[in-house]
Amino acid sequence: MTPRTAGVSPLPPAPVPSAPSALGQTAALSAAGQQLGALSLPVIASTLPGSTALTLGLITAAAFLPHLLLGLLLGAVADRLPPRAAMLGMNVARGALLLGAAGLAHAGALSAPVLAGMALLLGSLGALHDASTQRWLAHFEDRRDANRAVQAGEQAALAAAPGLSGLLIAQAGAAAALLGESLSFLAASLRLLGLRAPVLADREGRGTLFGDAARGMAFVWRHGLLRRLAVTAAFVNFARAMTFTLLSFHLLRVWQVPPVVMGLTLTVGGLGGLAGASLSRRLSGVPDDRVMRGGLLALAGAGLLVPLAAPGALGLALIMLGRAAGTACVVTYNIRQDALRQSLSPAGMEARVATASRTLLWGSLPLGAALGGWLGTVLGTQAALTVAALLVFAAPLLLGRAPVQGAPAPTGQPGTA
Repeated sequence: MTPRTAGVSPLPPAPVPSAPSALGQTAALSAAGQQLGALSLPVIASTLPGSTALTLGLITAAAFLPHLLLGLLLGAVADRLPPRAAMLGMNVARGALLLGAAGLAHAGALSAPVLAGMALLLGSLGALHDASTQRWLAHFEDRRDANRAVQAGEQAALAAAPGLSGLLIAQAGAAAALLGESLSFLAASLRLLGLRAPVLADREGRGTLFGDAARGMAFVWRHGLLRRLAVTAAFVNFARAMTFTLLSFHLLRVWQVPPVVMGLTLTVGGLGGLAGASLSRRLSGVPDDRVMRGGLLALAGAGLLVPLAAPGALGLALIMLGRAAGTACVVTYNIRQDALRQSLSPAGMEARVATASRTLLWGSLPLGAALGGWLGTVLGTQAALTVAALLVFAAPLLLGRAPVQGAPAPTGQPGTA
């Protein structure tokens, strides 16, 4: 036994951060790495000889292609792995890959095929990381709070990282931005080591990897509410991928704004996302139906501000306002959507239900990115941006009848280790 000192009270234990907030910190560091690349890759691609809007569209599409081609299999893999270990491995792998990319950029050896291949690998690693995160989130008692913490962390990264990336590119070149991206993933790995990982019960007998993946998609597609949520989100992401691809080229090549201004434009979107996470807490008593439908309609209206902008300071302000308002709507919608989907996921299938939904959701992104690049080449970026904005008005129709609140939680008793 350790003797006590007379008359001296022992020091209180150090406060332990709540699991949602700690996971949110990890999400912020991981998302910072992704967001640094959101600017550095388009900037590098736009400086290549002969690059066009289609070049940027194809490189952007490569980053999202794994969600379409490998998402179901990666979900089955994630359901077989401890979430923390899988997330840790993916962050280390992404950090190492980007460290090598920074060396290639410094040597001037990056080309469009190399950038596309790097985006493809990063997308594959990120898809498995995200599936593991969704499995972890499904086992929090308050899923809305847990999803809100992760969304807030990701949006904080979106607010800070693009501006930092633009500054790094302007002052030190694209290699410095890629190096910063790598260090962010490695920092996320260190933060994960300090978290208490859930021990999740596997309630379903395992079959083959392909069979398990197919069962995840079948469950989502046969479930009317999950199917409508997935299809609606896929359609919205399709239109937003068009906008993102076109906006990068529109600002960098048509308006010829410097990278730091492009970074600030993306930063404002992140600030809007933080506002959306805060708004979600205020709307906690509002039914899912009103929040989700209202969010989709507001998102469509905010998207129209982008193609209405003309070159100049006022136009940039209008684009920033549209991005901030749109991101706030997306975050508010996603918190409700993710918590609702997680509540309907059977124990042992959390990652597969998430990736089956995201195969549709994220799988639409390469199609949107490629179509956006093509329309920008054929119609011009401003007209193509208008088409992308108008598409979102159809999203509430796809959502259909109101989602039902109070869905039952999945069975199973998660613990900690």
